[in-house]
Amino acid sequence: MPDDFNREGLGIEVDFSLPAERVVCSLNQIIEWRGKPLAIRVDNGPEYDVRLVNLRDAANPSPSTRAARRCSVAGAAGITGSAGSRRWTHRLGPTRLAGARSGPAQPHPLPYPEKAGRAMSYRHSMTCYTQGIQATTPVQWRGLEGLVSVHWQADGQPGASGYYLSPDPRIVFFLNDVSAQIRISNRDGGIGQHCRPMARAIYVPAGMPMWTGFTARHSFAHLDLHVHQDRLLRFLTPSLGRSEALAAMRRPAEIQDVAALDGLACLLVDEIDRPSRHGVYAENLVGSIFSYLLDIAAEEEEAPPGLTAAQMDLLQARLAQSPDRKLSVAEMAESLGLSEGWFAHVFKRTTGTTPLQWQLDERIARARALLLDSELRLSDIAAQLGFSDQAHLTRVFRRSCGLPPAAWRRIQRKQAGLEPMLRK
Repeated sequence: MPDDFNREGLGIEVDFSLPAERVVCSLNQIIEWRGKPLAIRVDNGPEYDVRLVNLRDAANPSPSTRAARRCSVAGAAGITGSAGSRRWTHRLGPTRLAGARSGPAQPHPLPYPEKAGRAMSYRHSMTCYTQGIQATTPVQWRGLEGLVSVHWQADGQPGASGYYLSPDPRIVFFLNDVSAQIRISNRDGGIGQHCRPMARAIYVPAGMPMWTGFTARHSFAHLDLHVHQDRLLRFLTPSLGRSEALAAMRRPAEIQDVAALDGLACLLVDEIDRPSRHGVYAENLVGSIFSYLLDIAAEEEEAPPGLTAAQMDLLQARLAQSPDRKLSVAEMAESLGLSEGWFAHVFKRTTGTTPLQWQLDERIARARALLLDSELRLSDIAAQLGFSDQAHLTRVFRRSCGLPPAAWRRIQRKQAGLEPMLRK
C-alpha cells in the first residue's frame, strides 16, 4: 500500500486471497499512524484490471456469501466488497474510494525500488490482528532469497493486544527488553491465565498461533524474520540431515539472554534500514540468528573408530600361535600394524578392557576348555598356557571364576554328565 503522493510504502500484505477484515485491519493501522486519506485507489489484482468499487452501495450479503467474498492486495493496494469492508467504509466518512481507469494499466513502481527482481522471489504471508499497537516510524524491510527481514518500531498502549499466525517459520527478535510489559500465549484466550513474559527472542514454527497482550504502555523495536519453510530446510539439511532439520523446525524456542545475538541483530538492522552490501551478507546474518535460536542439540564428539572383527580375529590367531607365553602390548600392536599407543587406545574402546587383561581372560577361557575336555593335570595346563606354575594358575583362575580349577572341573563335569564316562 504506497502513498501515491511521495511513493512511500505504508504497508504490505501479500497472499493469494486476502479476507476483507485483514485489509481493513492494515488500513486502520495506517490511518492511526498517518490519518485518514483523501482517497483510496483500488486495484483489483495482478492483472491491473481495475474498476470503480462503491462499497457504500453494496448490498448486505448473506452469511455464506460474506464468508466466500475476499479482498485482494496486489500492485498498489485493493479492496473488493464484503460486509466488513462495507461497515468500515461507512466509518471512513468523507474518504473517497476510487478505481484507476478501466482496462489494462501499467504496473506502479514498487514502494521499495531496490527490492525488485531476486528479492521478490518470496513474499511472506501472515495473518495479523492488532489493537492499541501503533507504528512510530515507517516500517523498514528487505526481501532476500526465500526470506523477508522486517524492522519495526512501535508503541503499545495498556491493554493492547495482537494475534499472529504465519504459514512459514519466523523469528521475532526484540531490540529492547519487553518481558515486564508484554505477555504471550499460544492458546486462544490464554492471556491472563496461560501466558508468560515475552522473551527477547522467540522462534515460532510454521502454523503456530500467537496471542500477545500489553500490561503497560511500552515503546519497542523488533525484527521479524520470515523464512519460507523450504528455504530453511535447505539451509539446515546439509548439517543436520533432513529428519533432524524437520524436527528442529517444529520445535518452538525462546531465550531471554540474547547477548550473543545482539551484535548480529544490530548488523542486520543496519543492513535493512540502509542496504550497503550484497544480499548474501544479510542472508548469512539471518542464518546465524536462526542457527543460534533453533533448538538443535550440540554435536557429539565423533568417537574414534575401534578395531574391526577381522583385526580381533587376527589377534586371536596370533595368541594361539604362542599359547605358552604372554604377548606384550607392543607385539600385539605390531601384529596389526598399529603404533603401541594408538592400539591400546582403540583396543580399550572396542573391548572395554586393556590388551593385557583381555589376553589373560583369553588364557583363562582356554584353561576352562582344557579342564572340561581333557584329563591333563593342572600343572600341565599351567605350563601349556604360560603360567609360571600350578599355584599361579590356581590363583588367577579362582580370581576369575570364583573356584579353584579342580573344584570347577568336578562341578562342570557333573552338571554335563561327563564324570562317569571319563572315569570309565
